[in-house]
Amino acid sequence: TSNASSSTASSATGSGSGPNWLGLLKWSLSYSDGTSSSSSVHPMSPEDKIWLETVMKECVKDEGQRLCEILKEFMTMIENGTVYDVEQEDKIFELLEETQLMIDQIDMANVFVKFGGIKVLKCLLSTTPQQATEEAATAAVGGPTTSDPIKCLSCVLIGELAQNNPSVQDQMFQNGVIDELCLICLTNSTSSKLCVKALYGLSCVIRGHRNSELRFFHELNGPIFLHRLLQRNDSSCTSKILFLLGALISSDFASLEMVATYGDLLFEECYRFLQLKTHELECQATLQFFSSLTHSANARRYLDQHQGRILSALEEKYKMIQQEKKESSGEEDYATELDLITGITETIK
Repeated sequence: TSNASSSTASSATGSGSGPNWLGLLKWSLSYSDGTSSSSSVHPMSPEDKIWLETVMKECVKDEGQRLCEILKEFMTMIENGTVYDVEQEDKIFELLEETQLMIDQIDMANVFVKFGGIKVLKCLLSTTPQQATEEAATAAVGGPTTSDPIKCLSCVLIGELAQNNPSVQDQMFQNGVIDELCLICLTNSTSSKLCVKALYGLSCVIRGHRNSELRFFHELNGPIFLHRLLQRNDSSCTSKILFLLGALISSDFASLEMVATYGDLLFEECYRFLQLKTHELECQATLQFFSSLTHSANARRYLDQHQGRILSALEEKYKMIQQEKKESSGEEDYATELDLITGITETIK
């Protein structure tokens, strides 16, 4: 059997491309495939035991240890100033992708944050002081920076780390991540794709976190921030904005004052979106937005106060859909949109 172990060692551990679990299975079945009697099965030799333990150690990765190794690599690049070097872009991107594969487990997400992950991600995003103001955003050009793909993936990692993870949301709040993401969105040179990713990260950090929601509204002028972003007239950004807006208005932490401020400033934009073709992303996001508000007491109260205006807009949208159906000769499906309009109307009538 020692010859069997040596001859299958390379197939079990792979040839540099990762574990070959099939090879390891074939090796184990060489001892017993379930068809032999127990009397013909012999204990493994000490040599084979050592070999098997070595293979298993090589095949099973210690993700916690690997995360710490990745963070050390990032910290070294930050300390020696090479994190912004063009030559490092491929390496940084590969490290971020590897990190993403591990942090889907909440324990690994907490390990990443505990050992400095937030500092690393902020460094990969930051080019200016940590102030989410229009003045700072205007000045956010010319400094050392990473590429858009690295920034986009960093924003996604922030979102995946924070989503449904209150302890990470706490750390993001305390370390100014909200300000950094707002700053990215407000910077004039920010691409549409990066803005969408930053909004995703921002939404995950803020939603369901009391201190973050309150700070976003009171200190970062959340309603004005969202209103300004809607002026980009970017359909992908608009859907993210309306999703976040719906969550903020429907939140248990939203006071009547907050609901009214968000609504008074942003509902007019929603009425404008309803005038677009029904299958336009902005129009669909608006219908989803209004529907989401029907599940919150404070939001319902605001809807009731503006019942006439909302019902009028929905009635007009319903007529537009009927016309669009005629023009498309029944080739397009409007069932989802019509169901949303019916549900919203019945709720607030």
